[in-house]
Amino acid sequence: MEKTELDAIVAHYEGYDEDTRFDARWCRVEYLTTMRYIHHYLRPGDRVLEIGAGTGRYSLALAGEGIDVTAVELVESNLRKLRAGITPDMKLRALQGNALDLSELETGRYDVTLLLGPLYHLLTETDKRRALAEALRVTKPGGVLMAAWCVTDGPMINFTFRLDRYKALTESGMLDPGTWRFHPEKGFLFEHVTKAEIGRIMEGFLVDRLHYVATDGLLSFLQKEMEEMDEETFQALLRYHFTVCEREDLIGATAHSLDVMRKREEKEDTTMIHLMIPTPAMEQEAMVFKQAFYNAGERVICGSYKLDNERYSYADWLALLERNRFPETADPKFGVSDTFFARNEEEKLVGIINIRYELTPFYRNSGHIGYSVVPDQRGKGYAAQMLLAVLEKARENGLPEVNLVCKAKNIASKKTMQKAGAALFRVFGEGDDQKEEYRIIL
Repeated sequence: MEKTELDAIVAHYEGYDEDTRFDARWCRVEYLTTMRYIHHYLRPGDRVLEIGAGTGRYSLALAGEGIDVTAVELVESNLRKLRAGITPDMKLRALQGNALDLSELETGRYDVTLLLGPLYHLLTETDKRRALAEALRVTKPGGVLMAAWCVTDGPMINFTFRLDRYKALTESGMLDPGTWRFHPEKGFLFEHVTKAEIGRIMEGFLVDRLHYVATDGLLSFLQKEMEEMDEETFQALLRYHFTVCEREDLIGATAHSLDVMRKREEKEDTTMIHLMIPTPAMEQEAMVFKQAFYNAGERVICGSYKLDNERYSYADWLALLERNRFPETADPKFGVSDTFFARNEEEKLVGIINIRYELTPFYRNSGHIGYSVVPDQRGKGYAAQMLLAVLEKARENGLPEVNLVCKAKNIASKKTMQKAGAALFRVFGEGDDQKEEYRIIL
């Protein structure tokens, strides 16, 4: 997130009375709907994290019920109001922090994680995925993440047309009347998405969707009418809303949505691999290994450092690897690195992995680690084990973090990286060449 974007968001909330927003019935609908789903998944003894807690509407209510809550909020004025509401009997810890960096919080600590505001203001897919990755990192395997989104079509009707702002929005460039999309980069602070776009953003995360909820739904179009109806009628309207808020044919007619998902439990991996430095005695095995890729139509073997280059004999390749291991002899273009073969429990060569202990300009968009698994051995968990094993080499050599890069469409590689604790850092390139860079803090 750019500093100017951050400053604009802080300025907005410094001058906005977040406390009174929920006084209006149409805003309470979103709150009451969200709380229904929170209570559905809470269990005695659960720890709850709210990221982007605002003035504490949810955190204070949950802590008031005796729940152990950690609240993280970016805006100082909001945090002051939240802290002022904490009573001595509450187990509520309030921290100032950014959804993009929760490094102060322990991995896998929280049973229920709430991300109920930050995604409204993160303008790039990279930042959205970083926030989601951080939220999932601190959630326990098997825990629940609830992520709130601003949805396109409700505000299009209410904000643009019901409030007669169409001309002002189009003239300022905040609304494109050709695509019917709001443009936050033109000064519209809220990012709006559709369910299909949310699905694309969530691609590759190890979660299972439990519910997708229109949290204000059709009621977002009855703002004036709700304020005028009596309490009995309002309660009846709420019951109707709770009945239809997940109905697929109505799901886009809302101002806000809630994506409720469970972080997948990590299954115990019973397969075992070990890494070894290539040796002259392994030449015949190495040639069979290389040919397996060629037979599958793959002429490039990622992480092999030129094993796939026919200009080099096996002996030449070993000599290259040996030179690369030492600063005095390594090619400055590529830097110091190690390359390992991976054997499985049957002592068969199943993979190869290369770790670069420095990111030279040549590798800036390739990351610290490259690896490949033999085509007929994929899907067995070998890639994740290779990566975890080589991370130990990185620690031994003093690396504070490693960067990993894969094509945006390579779902398998993304899952492997995330299983090792990687969080999305940036997205670059376009079209079929778009890549994602992940980071693991060691």
